[in-house]
Amino acid sequence: MRISSYRIPVLPPPSEGPVRARDGKGFAEVLSEAWREVGRLQAVADEATVRLVSGEVEHLHDVVIAAEKASLAFELVLSLRNRVLEAYQEIMRMQV
Repeated sequence: MRISSYRIPVLPPPSEGPVRARDGKGFAEVLSEAWREVGRLQAVADEATVRLVSGEVEHLHDVVIAAEKASLAFELVLSLRNRVLEAYQEIMRMQV
């Protein structure tokens, strides 16, 4: 996973309708893609671990790096989900 492949979306003014990223993706699509990327990183880490156990990996640090990437990506997406859920709950508590 390369950090440079991620782009920060530029949001349009509120009068332009629903908030979408520049590429036309909504929040749900972006979050869904992030979860897929986490799954991909976890699969890569699992594969690296299996290769380490079977003796196919020469460098332990490659396995550790793959596992850390998966862990950090998961924590980031989970944190984002928690913040969105907290914001939703706060909005639901507002009195109209």
